[in-house]
Amino acid sequence: MVSNIDSPPIIAAEVEYALKKMKSGKAPGLQHFNRNVKLGNFGIKKLTEIFNDIYNSGHLPEDPLQSVLITLPKKTRAVVCGDFRTISLMSNVTKLLLKVLLERMKREIEYEISDEQFGFRPNFGTREGIFCLNTIMQKYIGCNKEIYACFIDYAKAFDRVHHTEMIQILEKIGINCKDIRIIAHSYWYQKAAIRSGCDISDLTSIKRGVRQGCVLSPYLFNIYTEFIFRETSKYHGLNIGGRKFNNIRYADDTVLLTENAEDLQLLAEAVNKHSNDVGLEMNVKNTKTMVITKFTPKATSIKIKGESIEQASSFKYLGQQVNDSNNQDDELKKRINLAKVKHASFLKDVLEGKLEGSRPRGRQRRRWIDDITEWTGNDIHQCTVEAQNRAKWRSVSSQPLEQERHRE
Repeated sequence: MVSNIDSPPIIAAEVEYALKKMKSGKAPGLQHFNRNVKLGNFGIKKLTEIFNDIYNSGHLPEDPLQSVLITLPKKTRAVVCGDFRTISLMSNVTKLLLKVLLERMKREIEYEISDEQFGFRPNFGTREGIFCLNTIMQKYIGCNKEIYACFIDYAKAFDRVHHTEMIQILEKIGINCKDIRIIAHSYWYQKAAIRSGCDISDLTSIKRGVRQGCVLSPYLFNIYTEFIFRETSKYHGLNIGGRKFNNIRYADDTVLLTENAEDLQLLAEAVNKHSNDVGLEMNVKNTKTMVITKFTPKATSIKIKGESIEQASSFKYLGQQVNDSNNQDDELKKRINLAKVKHASFLKDVLEGKLEGSRPRGRQRRRWIDDITEWTGNDIHQCTVEAQNRAKWRSVSSQPLEQERHRE
C-alpha cells in the first residue's frame, strides 16, 4: 500500500551528499552536464529548488527523460547481439535526482530483500555468494547427502521488467507516493536514441526494462525478482542449522537447491511460472542441472516448458567453476596461474617504466631496463639468465662459509 505520509522537501544537504557520491569521469548524456563541474553553494541551491519543483509536481521536463543507448561487448571478439550489453547514458542531473530518491527509500527496499540475494547490496558480493555455496556443498557432502542444483539463466532479465508491475511492487512495500510518482514518470515517459559508431538514431519510447546505468536499477531489479521467490519459498529446499532455503541469487544469476530430483522439478516449474507472470523468461538452453555428491552422480531428467535440462558435471557460477564433487583443485590451479600472469605483467610494466605516470613533455620515459643495462653493461636478457643461475649464487654464498672454516 502506498504511504500517504507527506514527504519532507529535498534539502541542499541531500543534493550535496548525492553529488559527492556520484562517480566522476562518467559520460554526461545528451544534456552535457559534467559531474566534475564545481557548482558551489549557489549551484546547489538552484538545483535543490529545481528538484523540489519536480518532486512536488511529480513531472520531469522532457530533456532529463532522454538518454542514449550504447553497446559494450561482454567478451572479446563479440559479433552477435547477445554478446553485447546495452548501457543507458542518462543525464547527470537526472542521475542526481534519482540518487537523492534512492537515499530516501534505500532502507525500505533493503528491508524487503531476503538473505539469499547477494547482488547489488552493501556488504554482499560475489565472494560472499561463492563462499555460501561452497559452505553448503561441503556441509552436505560431509554428511553423505546429495544436493540437486539448477543453475538458471534468464534471457535479457534487466530488459524484460514490466514498468507497471514494478510500480505496483513499490506500492506494496510502502514507498512514499511522491518517490513512486517520480520513478513512474521517469520510466513511463522516457525516450532513448541508439548510438552506433558516430551515428545516432531518432528518439523512441522505451516500454519495458530497467536502465542499465541508472542508480535505481539494481535496487528496482532486486525488489522485482524478490516477489518471484517469495511465491516459491514454500517449496522444499535445503536445511542448514534449522534455516530452510531453496535458492541463492546474485541479481539474475540464480541457482535452485533441493535434496532430491522431485523437489527440484516442482521448484523449477514454480520459478518458471512466476517468472513468466512478471515478464521474465528462462533460457532453457543455457540452464543446467547438477547433482553434487561425493559418490557417482545420478542421472536426472528435469524439464521446463517441456524441454529437458542438460545435466552438467561442471558449471561456472559467479566466476568460479563449480563441479559435482566440489573438488577445488582445478579452481586453485586456475587462480594461481592468474596470479602468476598478473605478477609477470606487473614486473614487465615496472621494468618498462609504464607505472611512472605523467611526465614533462619531451622527457623520455625512465625505464629500469635502461638503468640495469647502464649499471651492469649487459642487456636485460643476460642479467635475467645470470640472476637465475642458482649454482653460481650457491657457490658465492658458500665461499664465506669455507673461509670461516679455514680460520677455525
